[in-house]
Amino acid sequence: KKKRKMINATPRIHSFIKTIVFNPYWTVPPRIFEDEIRPSAEKKASESEDDKTMEEVLEEKGFELLGKNPEKPIVRMKPGPRNALGRIKFLFENRHFVYLHDTPNKRLFLRIKRPFSHGCIRVHQPKLLAEILLTHDGTWELAQSKRVFSNYRETPISLKSPIPIIIEYFTATADPKGLVHWHEDIYGKDKGFN
Repeated sequence: KKKRKMINATPRIHSFIKTIVFNPYWTVPPRIFEDEIRPSAEKKASESEDDKTMEEVLEEKGFELLGKNPEKPIVRMKPGPRNALGRIKFLFENRHFVYLHDTPNKRLFLRIKRPFSHGCIRVHQPKLLAEILLTHDGTWELAQSKRVFSNYRETPISLKSPIPIIIEYFTATADPKGLVHWHEDIYGKDKGFN
């Protein structure tokens, strides 16, 4: 059975987490807007009984349109309870513009298979991870002083000492006893090895 290459596959990255952003905006990548969000909003607008425009539908969902070109708008989702990034994102330099982030869809963590993202990685306990990283860095008190969980104001906190992050893709791992465990190749990268 031939596996197709996933366009939204999480890339392999070696970098450093440099900033933790509380209550982030989500600037929607153009491909995601054109392929997913715009068609859904246009459909909802055309089906509305009160002649809503696509822009009004987007605003109801927490998006805002920026830029002057209506054909290629810059779209971002405001911080808030429906924001796709949740309450926290962890930024690290990479050419793919991916990051670690929270999610309002906590139920997704109950699933065994979770390749839902567009390359970014959802974090199961983002508040705990942020607290650990910022405590280690000596900047957790700064985050607390800004009361980052009592409002939805975007608040970036830069780490004084960036933390290394390595994102890899393994289809085989060894346990502490040396036994090899094979995992599903969801991205189809093991062609020729089966």
